[in-house]
Amino acid sequence: MAKEGDLVVAIEASEGCVTRVDARREKARGVEKLLTGRPVREAAMLVRSAFDSCGLSHGVAAHMAVEAARGELRASRHEIRERRIIGETLRHHGWRLFVDIPRLSGIEVATDVSARERDALEAFLHPGEGDVVTAAQTLLEWSERVVLGCAPAQFLEMTTLDDLRRWMRGGKTPGATYFGRIVAEEPTLGANDVELLPAADEALIAALAARVEGEEGFRSKPNIGGQARETGPLSRQATHPLVITAIREWGKGFGARAVARLVEMASLFASLTDVGGPRHGALVFGAGHAAGWAEVGNGLAIHCVRLDGEHIASYRALVPADWNFGTHGPFVHGASAITGQDAAAIDHRVRRLVASLDPGVGLRLKRGDA
Repeated sequence: MAKEGDLVVAIEASEGCVTRVDARREKARGVEKLLTGRPVREAAMLVRSAFDSCGLSHGVAAHMAVEAARGELRASRHEIRERRIIGETLRHHGWRLFVDIPRLSGIEVATDVSARERDALEAFLHPGEGDVVTAAQTLLEWSERVVLGCAPAQFLEMTTLDDLRRWMRGGKTPGATYFGRIVAEEPTLGANDVELLPAADEALIAALAARVEGEEGFRSKPNIGGQARETGPLSRQATHPLVITAIREWGKGFGARAVARLVEMASLFASLTDVGGPRHGALVFGAGHAAGWAEVGNGLAIHCVRLDGEHIASYRALVPADWNFGTHGPFVHGASAITGQDAAAIDHRVRRLVASLDPGVGLRLKRGDA
């Protein structure tokens, strides 16, 4: 099975300062080569398998693209797909914030998730595997005990970093304690002036889909009006007062992204009982030609398809890593300012910055000055 390849980051440093940064994805278009010429019915399954991270949510975008291209959009599946995105994004953010990122700093977090709570999440990820009402209540109880320490709505009332610091210092939950530790370590890491991707709407999806299919090289340097953008929790939660405050104090870097991811988790917990959204959709451009989109854990994904009868004539996807790790994107800008007393310190900061932007694939770090 073809997979989206690792992110390969090459850095060079001199006298404790990064002097060159390059980021590229191996086999970045593996899913597109895999799907072209295949039967339409296999599209979503193959897309899910191709993405190690957020595969279910990418699968939603693929489903939407194919159904729209065939003129068979199924409105009855809307809430099921919203729940799938909610469940997968909660799992994704939780793992990144409380396992992957702490581990980079030598912090091992004991996972506090029971079999009952795992089953509750499965009810959202895989419809038919449980009662979603009961599952939602189970997950809300877990969030209050392990992560938020209160109801999601109450958590979302925080507006300042002083509010956040009180929450962290209180240590009411393991999540508060560990979050405090990861944010305390260089919250300004990777701060840069790259603008955030606007909220997804039909006009934005249509414009980007046209460029994905019509402009050679666009996905290597995606832009709006010639300017690179950042997509992900930071762009989606940019209007929340706590995120606004984090950006103002720390810049658009590691700390602000961590806060945005936590705020988004609280918002998603609140959506367990009322899905809200939309977090996915589709646009039809002509017979057998459409795009599906989804807000996956690490940003906006757009999947474009053209059909030839019951087979896929062409498939193109614009994924979050294209934006965040592009030539002029937030990773390259942020990493270019990294300094460190030795190679190990620089490598550590680069890995933390990569994790904050979350490529959704593995990382291989190469040093040109080694």
